[in-house]
Amino acid sequence: MAQSKARIIGIIALTVIVVFGVIGAVAVGLWGGRDGGGFVLGGTRIGVVPIGGVIVTSRRTVKLLDRYRRDASIKAIILRINSTGGAVAPSQEIYHAVKRAAAKKPVVASFGSVAASGGYYVASPATRIVANPSSLTGSIGVILMVTNYFEALKNLGVKINIFTSGKFKALGSPFIEKMKPEEKKKLEAILVSVHRQFRRDVLAGRRATLMAARPKWAKKNWTAAYVKTLATGEVFTGEQARAKGLVDELGGLRQAILVAKRLAKIKGRARLVYPRPEDRSLFSTLFGRLFGGVTKKLPPSGASLQSVWLPGR
Repeated sequence: MAQSKARIIGIIALTVIVVFGVIGAVAVGLWGGRDGGGFVLGGTRIGVVPIGGVIVTSRRTVKLLDRYRRDASIKAIILRINSTGGAVAPSQEIYHAVKRAAAKKPVVASFGSVAASGGYYVASPATRIVANPSSLTGSIGVILMVTNYFEALKNLGVKINIFTSGKFKALGSPFIEKMKPEEKKKLEAILVSVHRQFRRDVLAGRRATLMAARPKWAKKNWTAAYVKTLATGEVFTGEQARAKGLVDELGGLRQAILVAKRLAKIKGRARLVYPRPEDRSLFSTLFGRLFGGVTKKLPPSGASLQSVWLPGR
Protein backbone atom coordinates (compact mmCIF):
# COMPACT_ATOMS: atom_id res chain seq x y z
CA MET A 1 0.00 0.00 0.00
CA ALA A 2 2.82 2.40 0.96
CA GLN A 3 4.77 1.49 -2.21
CA SER A 4 1.69 2.10 -4.39
CA LYS A 5 1.09 5.49 -2.75
CA ALA A 6 4.74 6.48 -3.20
CA ARG A 7 4.59 5.43 -6.86
CA ILE A 8 1.51 7.60 -7.47
CA ILE A 9 3.14 10.60 -5.78
CA GLY A 10 6.29 10.05 -7.88
CA ILE A 11 4.29 9.90 -11.12
CA ILE A 12 2.40 13.10 -10.22
CA ALA A 13 5.63 14.90 -9.32
CA LEU A 14 7.31 13.76 -12.55
CA THR A 15 4.28 14.88 -14.60
CA VAL A 16 4.31 18.33 -12.96
CA ILE A 17 8.06 18.71 -13.65
CA VAL A 18 7.65 17.68 -17.30
CA VAL A 19 4.65 19.98 -17.87
CA PHE A 20 6.35 23.00 -16.29
CA GLY A 21 9.55 22.20 -18.17
CA VAL A 22 7.73 22.16 -21.52
CA ILE A 23 5.85 25.38 -20.70
CA GLY A 24 9.08 27.05 -19.60
CA ALA A 25 10.96 25.98 -22.74
CA VAL A 26 8.18 27.24 -25.00
CA ALA A 27 7.91 30.54 -23.09
CA VAL A 28 11.65 31.16 -23.16
CA GLY A 29 11.80 30.23 -26.84
CA LEU A 30 9.03 32.66 -27.73
CA TRP A 31 10.53 35.37 -25.52
CA GLY A 32 13.95 34.92 -27.07
CA GLY A 33 12.56 34.99 -30.61
CA ARG A 34 10.88 38.30 -29.98
CA ASP A 35 13.59 40.25 -28.23
CA GLY A 36 16.79 38.85 -29.66
CA GLY A 37 17.77 37.00 -26.50
CA GLY A 38 16.80 33.82 -24.73
CA PHE A 39 16.84 30.21 -25.83
CA VAL A 40 16.05 29.17 -29.40
CA LEU A 41 16.19 25.64 -30.75
CA GLY A 42 18.47 25.41 -33.80
CA GLY A 43 18.98 27.68 -36.79
CA THR A 44 21.29 30.53 -37.62
CA ARG A 45 20.00 33.94 -36.56
CA ILE A 46 20.26 37.49 -37.86
CA GLY A 47 19.19 40.23 -35.46
CA VAL A 48 17.03 43.05 -36.80
CA VAL A 49 17.14 46.50 -35.21
CA PRO A 50 14.27 48.73 -36.42
CA ILE A 51 14.95 52.48 -36.28
CA GLY A 52 11.80 54.34 -37.29
CA GLY A 53 10.30 57.78 -36.93
CA VAL A 54 12.03 60.68 -35.21
CA ILE A 55 15.03 59.71 -33.07
CA VAL A 56 14.34 61.15 -29.63
CA THR A 57 15.96 58.53 -27.40
CA SER A 58 18.69 55.92 -27.79
CA ARG A 59 18.24 53.68 -24.75
CA ARG A 60 16.29 50.83 -26.31
CA THR A 61 18.20 50.79 -29.62
CA VAL A 62 21.61 50.84 -27.91
CA LYS A 63 20.52 48.10 -25.50
CA LEU A 64 19.35 45.91 -28.40
CA LEU A 65 22.53 46.48 -30.42
CA ASP A 66 24.71 45.60 -27.42
CA ARG A 67 22.63 42.48 -26.76
CA TYR A 68 22.93 41.30 -30.36
CA ARG A 69 26.66 42.05 -30.29
CA ARG A 70 27.20 39.83 -27.25
CA ASP A 71 24.90 37.01 -28.44
CA ALA A 72 27.04 34.37 -30.16
CA SER A 73 23.98 32.87 -31.89
CA ILE A 74 23.38 36.19 -33.72
CA LYS A 75 25.76 36.03 -36.68
CA ALA A 76 24.89 39.39 -38.25
CA ILE A 77 22.78 42.47 -37.55
CA ILE A 78 20.47 44.41 -39.87
CA LEU A 79 19.56 48.03 -39.11
CA ARG A 80 16.19 48.60 -40.77
CA ILE A 81 16.03 52.41 -40.95
CA ASN A 82 13.04 54.52 -41.88
CA SER A 83 13.79 57.82 -40.16
CA THR A 84 14.24 61.50 -40.98
CA GLY A 85 16.64 61.83 -38.04
CA GLY A 86 16.10 63.57 -34.73
CA ALA A 87 18.01 64.75 -31.67
CA VAL A 88 21.78 64.86 -32.07
CA ALA A 89 22.96 63.23 -28.82
CA PRO A 90 20.79 60.06 -29.13
CA SER A 91 21.93 59.72 -32.77
CA GLN A 92 25.55 59.88 -31.62
CA GLU A 93 24.93 57.23 -28.95
CA ILE A 94 23.37 54.89 -31.52
CA TYR A 95 26.26 55.63 -33.91
CA HIS A 96 28.79 54.40 -31.32
CA ALA A 97 26.68 51.32 -30.51
CA VAL A 98 26.61 50.44 -34.24
CA LYS A 99 30.36 50.98 -34.38
CA ARG A 100 30.91 48.60 -31.44
CA ALA A 101 28.70 45.96 -33.03
CA ALA A 102 30.37 46.27 -36.46
CA ALA A 103 33.77 45.66 -34.83
CA LYS A 104 32.56 42.21 -33.77
CA LYS A 105 30.16 41.03 -36.52
CA PRO A 106 28.67 42.25 -39.82
CA VAL A 107 26.16 45.08 -39.50
CA VAL A 108 24.12 45.91 -42.60
CA ALA A 109 22.05 49.09 -42.75
CA SER A 110 18.91 48.76 -44.86
CA PHE A 111 17.16 52.00 -45.87
CA GLY A 112 13.39 52.13 -46.30
CA SER A 113 11.63 55.21 -47.67
CA VAL A 114 13.94 57.63 -45.87
CA ALA A 115 17.17 57.50 -43.88
CA ALA A 116 18.19 61.13 -43.75
CA SER A 117 20.21 63.34 -41.41
CA GLY A 118 20.35 61.49 -38.05
CA GLY A 119 18.91 58.46 -39.88
CA TYR A 120 22.03 58.42 -42.06
CA TYR A 121 24.30 59.35 -39.15
CA VAL A 122 23.47 56.14 -37.25
CA ALA A 123 23.99 54.01 -40.38
CA SER A 124 27.39 55.41 -41.39
CA PRO A 125 29.57 53.05 -39.28
CA ALA A 126 27.73 49.94 -40.55
CA THR A 127 29.73 47.28 -42.42
CA ARG A 128 27.55 47.83 -45.50
CA ILE A 129 24.72 50.21 -46.42
CA VAL A 130 21.94 49.04 -48.73
CA ALA A 131 19.33 51.50 -50.02
CA ASN A 132 16.45 51.35 -52.43
CA PRO A 133 17.14 53.41 -55.58
CA SER A 134 14.37 55.80 -54.49
CA SER A 135 15.26 55.93 -50.77
CA LEU A 136 15.82 59.50 -49.58
CA THR A 137 19.06 59.87 -47.68
CA GLY A 138 21.91 62.25 -46.96
CA SER A 139 20.75 65.57 -45.47
CA ILE A 140 24.03 65.73 -43.56
CA GLY A 141 23.46 68.82 -41.50
CA VAL A 142 22.20 70.25 -38.23
CA ILE A 143 19.24 72.52 -37.56
CA LEU A 144 18.81 74.73 -34.52
CA MET A 145 15.24 75.86 -33.85
CA VAL A 146 14.52 78.59 -31.32
CA THR A 147 10.87 79.05 -30.37
CA ASN A 148 9.78 82.52 -29.30
CA TYR A 149 6.57 83.22 -27.32
CA PHE A 150 7.25 86.91 -26.60
CA GLU A 151 4.74 88.46 -29.03
CA ALA A 152 2.04 85.91 -28.21
CA LEU A 153 2.38 86.58 -24.47
CA LYS A 154 2.50 90.34 -25.06
CA ASN A 155 -0.83 90.19 -26.90
CA LEU A 156 -2.26 88.36 -23.89
CA GLY A 157 -0.96 91.02 -21.52
CA VAL A 158 1.59 88.70 -19.95
CA LYS A 159 5.05 90.01 -19.07
CA ILE A 160 7.85 87.77 -17.81
CA ASN A 161 10.81 89.14 -15.85
CA ILE A 162 14.01 87.13 -16.25
CA PHE A 163 16.92 87.25 -13.78
CA THR A 164 20.15 85.38 -14.59
CA SER A 165 23.52 84.74 -12.95
CA GLY A 166 25.38 85.29 -16.22
CA LYS A 167 24.79 87.14 -19.48
CA PHE A 168 24.37 83.97 -21.52
CA LYS A 169 22.25 82.01 -19.03
CA ALA A 170 19.01 82.92 -20.87
CA LEU A 171 20.48 82.09 -24.27
CA GLY A 172 17.71 80.75 -26.48
CA SER A 173 14.95 81.63 -24.02
CA PRO A 174 11.51 81.74 -25.68
CA PHE A 175 10.47 84.69 -23.48
CA ILE A 176 13.03 87.29 -24.63
CA GLU A 177 11.87 89.75 -27.31
CA LYS A 178 14.99 89.88 -29.43
CA MET A 179 18.22 87.93 -29.50
CA LYS A 180 21.43 89.96 -29.24
CA PRO A 181 24.11 89.65 -31.99
CA GLU A 182 26.57 88.10 -29.53
CA GLU A 183 23.93 85.53 -28.53
CA LYS A 184 23.37 84.61 -32.18
CA LYS A 185 27.12 84.09 -32.57
CA LYS A 186 27.15 81.72 -29.60
CA LEU A 187 24.34 79.61 -31.08
CA GLU A 188 25.99 79.63 -34.50
CA ALA A 189 29.22 78.38 -32.90
CA ILE A 190 27.31 75.47 -31.34
CA LEU A 191 25.77 74.69 -34.72
CA VAL A 192 29.17 74.73 -36.45
CA SER A 193 30.68 72.47 -33.78
CA VAL A 194 27.94 69.84 -34.01
CA HIS A 195 28.00 69.94 -37.83
CA ARG A 196 31.77 69.34 -37.72
CA GLN A 197 31.19 66.32 -35.44
CA PHE A 198 28.60 64.96 -37.89
CA ARG A 199 31.01 65.24 -40.84
CA ARG A 200 33.89 63.76 -38.83
CA ASP A 201 31.83 60.72 -37.79
CA VAL A 202 30.49 60.08 -41.30
CA LEU A 203 34.03 60.33 -42.68
CA ALA A 204 35.36 57.84 -40.10
CA GLY A 205 32.33 55.56 -40.23
CA ARG A 206 32.44 55.06 -43.99
CA ARG A 207 36.21 54.98 -44.47
CA ALA A 208 36.83 51.30 -43.60
CA THR A 209 33.92 50.08 -45.77
CA LEU A 210 34.92 52.17 -48.78
CA MET A 211 38.59 51.26 -48.48
CA ALA A 212 37.62 47.58 -48.50
CA ALA A 213 35.00 47.74 -51.27
CA ARG A 214 36.23 50.63 -53.48
CA PRO A 215 39.86 51.30 -52.46
CA LYS A 216 40.96 53.33 -55.50
CA TRP A 217 37.86 55.52 -55.43
CA ALA A 218 38.02 55.93 -51.64
CA LYS A 219 41.70 56.83 -51.59
CA LYS A 220 41.16 59.53 -54.17
CA ASN A 221 37.78 60.90 -53.07
CA TRP A 222 36.86 60.00 -49.49
CA THR A 223 38.49 62.91 -47.71
CA ALA A 224 37.32 65.47 -45.17
CA ALA A 225 37.09 68.07 -47.96
CA TYR A 226 34.92 65.76 -50.08
CA VAL A 227 32.55 64.90 -47.20
CA LYS A 228 32.21 68.64 -46.55
CA THR A 229 30.84 69.08 -50.09
CA LEU A 230 28.18 66.45 -49.31
CA ALA A 231 27.31 67.97 -45.92
CA THR A 232 25.19 70.88 -47.16
CA GLY A 233 21.93 69.39 -45.90
CA GLU A 234 21.09 68.21 -49.43
CA VAL A 235 18.93 65.11 -49.79
CA PHE A 236 19.89 62.40 -52.28
CA THR A 237 18.12 59.37 -53.72
CA GLY A 238 19.65 55.98 -53.01
CA GLU A 239 20.91 55.88 -56.59
CA GLN A 240 22.62 59.28 -56.24
CA ALA A 241 24.01 58.34 -52.82
CA ARG A 242 25.55 55.17 -54.28
CA ALA A 243 27.45 57.23 -56.85
CA LYS A 244 28.68 59.61 -54.12
CA GLY A 245 29.94 56.84 -51.81
CA LEU A 246 27.26 57.25 -49.15
CA VAL A 247 25.66 53.88 -50.02
CA ASP A 248 27.27 50.57 -51.02
CA GLU A 249 24.49 48.64 -52.79
CA LEU A 250 21.01 49.19 -54.14
CA GLY A 251 18.09 47.02 -53.03
CA GLY A 252 15.51 46.46 -50.35
CA LEU A 253 15.41 44.39 -47.17
CA ARG A 254 15.80 41.13 -49.12
CA GLN A 255 19.06 42.39 -50.61
CA ALA A 256 20.25 43.49 -47.17
CA ILE A 257 19.58 39.98 -45.83
CA LEU A 258 21.60 38.45 -48.70
CA VAL A 259 24.47 40.86 -48.00
CA ALA A 260 24.36 40.03 -44.27
CA LYS A 261 24.45 36.29 -45.02
CA ARG A 262 27.35 36.74 -47.41
CA LEU A 263 29.38 38.78 -44.94
CA ALA A 264 28.65 36.39 -42.06
CA LYS A 265 29.29 33.35 -44.32
CA ILE A 266 25.86 31.94 -43.57
CA LYS A 267 24.83 29.05 -45.81
CA GLY A 268 21.20 28.06 -46.14
CA ARG A 269 18.36 29.78 -44.38
CA ALA A 270 18.72 32.25 -41.55
CA ARG A 271 16.11 33.21 -38.97
CA LEU A 272 15.38 36.92 -38.54
CA VAL A 273 15.04 37.93 -34.90
CA TYR A 274 12.98 41.06 -34.17
CA PRO A 275 12.73 42.91 -30.83
CA ARG A 276 9.60 42.45 -28.78
CA PRO A 277 7.30 45.46 -28.27
CA GLU A 278 8.39 47.47 -25.24
CA ASP A 279 6.44 46.53 -22.14
CA ARG A 280 3.97 49.18 -21.03
CA SER A 281 1.72 49.30 -18.00
CA LEU A 282 -2.04 49.73 -18.32
CA PHE A 283 -1.70 53.20 -16.73
CA SER A 284 0.95 54.40 -19.20
CA THR A 285 -0.93 52.94 -22.16
CA LEU A 286 -4.21 54.64 -21.26
CA PHE A 287 -2.70 58.02 -20.39
CA GLY A 288 -0.21 57.82 -23.26
CA ARG A 289 -3.08 57.48 -25.72
CA LEU A 290 -5.07 60.20 -24.00
CA PHE A 291 -2.34 62.85 -23.81
CA GLY A 292 0.31 61.63 -26.28
CA GLY A 293 -1.32 63.18 -29.35
CA VAL A 294 -1.68 66.53 -27.60
CA THR A 295 1.89 66.76 -26.27
CA LYS A 296 3.41 65.79 -29.62
CA LYS A 297 1.77 68.80 -31.26
CA LEU A 298 3.12 71.29 -28.74
CA PRO A 299 6.19 73.21 -29.99
CA PRO A 300 9.38 72.70 -28.01
CA SER A 301 10.23 75.48 -25.59
CA GLY A 302 13.55 77.26 -25.92
CA ALA A 303 16.24 76.04 -28.30
CA SER A 304 16.06 72.64 -29.95
CA LEU A 305 19.23 71.25 -31.60
CA GLN A 306 18.45 68.47 -34.05
CA SER A 307 19.93 66.49 -36.89
CA VAL A 308 16.71 66.01 -38.79
CA TRP A 309 15.38 66.47 -42.29
CA LEU A 310 12.37 68.80 -42.29
CA PRO A 311 11.01 68.99 -45.87
CA GLY A 312 9.06 72.13 -46.61
CA ARG A 313 10.76 74.23 -43.87
